[in-house]
Amino acid sequence: MPPKVYKPARYLCDHLLDGQKCQGAFRNQSGLTQHINSVHMFHRPTVFSVAHTSSSPTPPPASQVPTLDPEDFVGTNEPPSTSNSESASTGAGIKQHPILDGVPCNAEGVDLPPGTPPPPPTHQDDGFAQYGDCANFKLANLLFKKTEMSAGQINKLMDILAAKYGKPPFASQQDMYDRIDSSKHGGVPWESFSVTYSRPKPKDPENIPSWMNTEYEVWFRDPQTVLEQQLVNPDFRDGIHYAPFQEYGHDGKCRWQDLMSGNWAWSQADELAKDPDTHGAMFAPIVLGSDKTTVSVATGQNKYYLLYASLGNVNNSIWRAHKNAVAVIGFLAIPKTDRKHAGSTDFRRFRQQLFHSSIAAIFEKMRPAMSKPVVT
Repeated sequence: MPPKVYKPARYLCDHLLDGQKCQGAFRNQSGLTQHINSVHMFHRPTVFSVAHTSSSPTPPPASQVPTLDPEDFVGTNEPPSTSNSESASTGAGIKQHPILDGVPCNAEGVDLPPGTPPPPPTHQDDGFAQYGDCANFKLANLLFKKTEMSAGQINKLMDILAAKYGKPPFASQQDMYDRIDSSKHGGVPWESFSVTYSRPKPKDPENIPSWMNTEYEVWFRDPQTVLEQQLVNPDFRDGIHYAPFQEYGHDGKCRWQDLMSGNWAWSQADELAKDPDTHGAMFAPIVLGSDKTTVSVATGQNKYYLLYASLGNVNNSIWRAHKNAVAVIGFLAIPKTDRKHAGSTDFRRFRQQLFHSSIAAIFEKMRPAMSKPVVT
């Protein structure tokens, strides 16, 4: 049988993914097109132009155009009015919060003129330096992440490549692991802390349940860094709301779709606007979620609550498109005990406190940013 001609992947994807150049490569144009449509395309939000209810073909005089006074939005916890009279005077369109409007600023917090382009990225490393070249990086990604090849099989593969080409891409599986661990491009490092039961225990050591003496390990990533990466992700540039807003249809009624269009976001911005230091800042609510999963660690099975985080500014189309708008920021420990103590009040209370105190500890570093603006 005559040998078949090898066709290299010549069609490269030039889109950005998670702030980095996509590494997609395909052997034909149709493969590239399918990749772009499935990975890089998402529904873009509809922007309504303001249309006044007047039937006159000329704009109404300035005295009839509704104006927004910042004093009207400060000092009240009531949700914004959605009465037909107010909606009718506004017409179809979007009304943005006038104080927490998310205007871009420089490193000193001074607002930039409209239309100022963003600064070029300062990090120019392509992420392949520790691997030697892009091909070695792709091989490590294939073996470690895609196929999850065992250490022994990786060593055998390196032996085969050494016999055929003289020098393998990696000296051993440990060499490949070390290069992966030294990667500084992209990810946020994981940290951990331990939690133990600290309340009074039974005096008799034999009556102390095991869960009271167990040390529970919680793994997490700095949520502020993760959320800042979401904020600067170029894939989200057309799908982020930088300020709370009210959207009105042509029927004059308020419409709700994304989180930032809700009454809650507007009223929270009103509350924050009581502090003059927040004026012009971007209100960035955090959406958290959790579910129980089982993670294999060594030879055992450990159960954790996965903790997810996302910016509330991201519109629904980005979330539905699975554009990494939701990130895992923590593995919360789940205490276990025997049937005798599973229903005890102390154990159930400890489980609840462990869950909530772990979340509080994870977000402790970014507590200052919850009340005072941070320039990112």
